[in-house]
Amino acid sequence: MNKPRLALLAIVMGLTGIACADTGIGDPCSPARPAPVGGATRGYFVSQEIYLETRSLQCRTRVCMVWKWDEQARPEEESKRSFCTVKCEQDSECPTDFRCVTAFVAGDPGIRGKYCVRGDLIPAS
Repeated sequence: MNKPRLALLAIVMGLTGIACADTGIGDPCSPARPAPVGGATRGYFVSQEIYLETRSLQCRTRVCMVWKWDEQARPEEESKRSFCTVKCEQDSECPTDFRCVTAFVAGDPGIRGKYCVRGDLIPAS
């Protein structure tokens, strides 16, 4: 193979690698704990709530989510329930093992909407 063809092949392979780059969705993250409530000395994540930390430097997506994790009852689930995510409109925008799920219907318009969430955390409909 001559040098110009070899250089072209290297460029094409490099661009292909860039186009298929990992998005960072699903990477682990450890967000700041919520503020303590009513006399508690430490805040805890609770299973009825979804937490979102924007501008998270731990995530390439800059968004760290805690999905309905009862930190006191199941501390071992942090790696499953805390992960980097991104807003989405449909499942095809998320990795295969994630689903595009409505997480916030109230609050700041920039936060409201759907996010990529681990599929195994979403109850079957």
